[in-house]
Amino acid sequence: MIFKCRNSINYDTEIINCFDESSNVGLRLFANRGVFNSRDIEMEVPYKEDSYIEMDLVVYPSTQKSLILWYLQGIPCSAAIYENDDLFIQTNPVSITLGSSECDLDVYLIKTYNKVLDQYEVLNNFILDAPTSDEIIARYQRNNIYDAYHNIVLDKLQSKYMIINSDSSQYPFIFPTSKIKDRNNPPVRGDVTYVDPNNNRKSFTSKNVGIGMQGTSSAGYGRAALNLNMDFQVDGFNHADTGAKEATFAISDKSLGVDYFCMKVDVASSEGANNVLLTDEYNIYDPYISDPQLDELLEMAAAKGYEPKADRTTQRDELITELHNQGFTNKIRGTIEGQPIIIFHRNTADPNPELTFYAKANMNNDKTNYNVFGQDRSKYPEQCCVEFLTNESALCSFKSADFSNDAWEEGFEFRFPKKGYTQTDIDNLHRVVAWVNSTDTAAATGNTLP
Repeated sequence: MIFKCRNSINYDTEIINCFDESSNVGLRLFANRGVFNSRDIEMEVPYKEDSYIEMDLVVYPSTQKSLILWYLQGIPCSAAIYENDDLFIQTNPVSITLGSSECDLDVYLIKTYNKVLDQYEVLNNFILDAPTSDEIIARYQRNNIYDAYHNIVLDKLQSKYMIINSDSSQYPFIFPTSKIKDRNNPPVRGDVTYVDPNNNRKSFTSKNVGIGMQGTSSAGYGRAALNLNMDFQVDGFNHADTGAKEATFAISDKSLGVDYFCMKVDVASSEGANNVLLTDEYNIYDPYISDPQLDELLEMAAAKGYEPKADRTTQRDELITELHNQGFTNKIRGTIEGQPIIIFHRNTADPNPELTFYAKANMNNDKTNYNVFGQDRSKYPEQCCVEFLTNESALCSFKSADFSNDAWEEGFEFRFPKKGYTQTDIDNLHRVVAWVNSTDTAAATGNTLP
């Protein structure tokens, strides 16, 4: 189904309906969301009004894992598993009804099938139903990555990918669920090939890469989304096209090089990039330039022989503007940076190892890459980084500023320095939390803010 809802005056207005109220089964599309019901399940998918929406809804039989998949723009964006005794038959079958008096509705295409479409048939529809011939060609070329047997052909991939060769015979999720606590003794080691088909000078190989689980929550996802930390300190990064060997690797031209990465599978959002893109947006538009970032700009200027006119002590903002106007741009970041990557694995313990797909992930700077964030207590003694532990804490939602009896530890964790933080650091954190808490409009007193 392809449609566009325009000029809506009510987001709750139904624009397309195929729903039987007596059995509570069917599909309802509203201005900015869709709702699908079986007898026992309700699925909801948000989308944006005034957008060209390409939608597919596929209910697989119980012989195919009892799966319901909802696609938007050719991408699975919601899934549900139904019980074998669930029902999808309407007691009083209804036709498809189009339109609303509260919006304009453009319907470009509706298809219904009495058979289940597999993922390749859904993909073919997405390609062939594109609005223009140029878009059909572009979609085909972007998705032309399979052989005749639906196996991925690596040479056809347009995205960055990584092949990890390691012994996975003893791990239920291919990789260990233990962390790298000692960089000299990781849970497992493997050899890595990294390929950037659009920039061959970035491709590399590395042997004896340390591998371990990243974080704790990803272990609960198991095979579906186990995040990885990867330590390249032993062999570094060997570039085949130039023969160069580097101790660090920068994931983009705007990055600082590191030798330790985090592979985030990011299954919480369908596009798998929500966290990474939001942090990058924040890094781009955050107007505050930290002292490490200002020092970096001044070092760049000195290396080019440029002497700023503005004074750092009395004209800090003017100095930053002057340096930016001269084309100096920070590589030190306020947030992590990540790049999308496809990860494959080969089990070296298998006598005939086959390449298997592991995950669509993001290759991120790890939180412990302190140089990426300019974190150095010897230069900036009160510098710190604090992580919010839970959205359920009153401290983390700034509804409380009670730090008594070490209550702050329930909501916050020092990421830098990981150890050795001081009472001054805790007091500084408390000062920030207390100030934000004092702006809570629900608790306004009319008194002057501290």
